[in-house]
Amino acid sequence: MSLFNIEWLQQLDLSILRWINQAGANPFLDWFFPRMAAPSIFLIPGILLGLLLIWKGGIRGPLFLVLIAVALILGDAVIVKGLKKAVNRPRPHESVEGVRLVTKEEVRIAHPTELPTKGRSFPSGHVSNNLALALVVVAVYGRRYRWIFLWPLLMGWNRIYLGVHFPSDVLFSALLSMTYTGLILFGAGLILERWGVYWSFQEGLKKR
Repeated sequence: MSLFNIEWLQQLDLSILRWINQAGANPFLDWFFPRMAAPSIFLIPGILLGLLLIWKGGIRGPLFLVLIAVALILGDAVIVKGLKKAVNRPRPHESVEGVRLVTKEEVRIAHPTELPTKGRSFPSGHVSNNLALALVVVAVYGRRYRWIFLWPLLMGWNRIYLGVHFPSDVLFSALLSMTYTGLILFGAGLILERWGVYWSFQEGLKKR
């Protein structure tokens, strides 16, 4: 927690938060961003895509699904949730006066009177999971899909805009995701080499 107690970092964090959450307020984003972050909208498309990758995806499809599953289980269920409990940082709308909390139902101005007993602001599961997804896509299918990194970038902006994460949450969540996803991909590469398969961020997976 010492990092969050450094005054100048706190002020920078709050300045960026207010710039995105308040100065950058827009009626369309107030409607779009809460819906964009809802996991339910991806459930059916995700299932259909998974079935398609198993059926028509060759070696890449099933491997992609396995890597994503490992990243979600290890990253989200273990690392992210463990850090949320250990750091216990309140969300912006729970701890900062005047933050806009944007939901599908309403936009309200936060006036926190006491901190919650369970803070879930750090790290961001949305940012960690979506960046892991982008990294696995590029690792499996090659650099021609690097445009997908725009998605986790937009998701990071989303979490700050909605008033549920600080900018520092987003930054460190991205670094965290790159670390554990990189280790997962490195381990997978070592295993695949034994089967005559290699991958690179330039070309994706290829048979030797």
